[in-house]
Amino acid sequence: MRKFTLKILSLLICVCLLLSGCVISETANENVSAEKTPKQSESVNGTTATTEDIPVIAEKLIEQVAAPDLVPDDYKKTSDKAGNVVRIEYDTFNYLDGKTRITKPAYVYLPYSYDENDTETRYNIIYLMHGWGGTAEGFLGNRGVQTLLDNMIAKGDIPPMIAVSPTFDAENKGQDFSLSVRELTVFHNELDAELIPAVEGQFHTYAQTSDSAGLAASREHRAFGGFSLGAVTTWYQFIEHHDSIKYFLPMSGDCWVLGQYGGRYKPKETAEYLAKLVEENGLEADDFLIFGGIGTDDPILEQMDFQMQEMLKMTDVFTAENLIYRIKQGGRHDFVAVEEYIYNALPVFFADEG
Repeated sequence: MRKFTLKILSLLICVCLLLSGCVISETANENVSAEKTPKQSESVNGTTATTEDIPVIAEKLIEQVAAPDLVPDDYKKTSDKAGNVVRIEYDTFNYLDGKTRITKPAYVYLPYSYDENDTETRYNIIYLMHGWGGTAEGFLGNRGVQTLLDNMIAKGDIPPMIAVSPTFDAENKGQDFSLSVRELTVFHNELDAELIPAVEGQFHTYAQTSDSAGLAASREHRAFGGFSLGAVTTWYQFIEHHDSIKYFLPMSGDCWVLGQYGGRYKPKETAEYLAKLVEENGLEADDFLIFGGIGTDDPILEQMDFQMQEMLKMTDVFTAENLIYRIKQGGRHDFVAVEEYIYNALPVFFADEG
């Protein structure tokens, strides 16, 4: 009888915890810092995204929501057609004051076949932004990302392409969280004005010129993505530079245009803001593509998922043509998940480009 009573008490405690909306999440991978995040036990609009909810969502919206394909093991091995990473520097401003001139680095991945003397062959390009505490070396200092690109190109998943790893930080070093947030919100000023001209004026992309007309004409061959605070940066580029970039890859991060953690605390308003942006700028269903990725064990899950679910409801604006959402079961806030999002997104972005 005593054992039976204890079992009943244990069951009641579990039920109470569930009703209170408690969600337990693992912390981020030790090698990749997670941004500050609200407590996962809180709920918004009376709902809390839990790992148990995800399969149901995926079944209902299979065209737009599913698990990402795993990176095959042989894509993690060094390719005999490895590309090359070069470091460049470019002059820009510290846009927090708009006056101080600075020099910043960026790292550029060039595919195995790249020939600087061949001015006829043109390449698609993606800009990949690091998260909090990262630097310009973030993506292309990570051998896993370069090896993944090498193999995807060598195996014919994507045409040979260029990737760029820049930084939103004026000093190219890890900073206080609040400073990093301020810096990423103004990064869009230098992207079109200084970074893209510095990169695409030197390497052979589809941009015939680096002015606004040249960037608009080549937008279908350009993507921007980022991880964590880099994902927050990516949403800003969608808002500010949809006229020069077609493809967007926010990985583990929401849109903060209406305030910090806006995707979690103002998911509907954030989705409405983005939808209005699309409508007011006359963007058609196939004029852009957002590919979002998050893991069920990522502490940023609620921040991104609440926003994405609201966007998925707006079927007159965000369709299967322009919004794809991949949820990695057990995915954490680390580069293991990031590599899977990249592996899944790039063929969708550039498979038919040439």
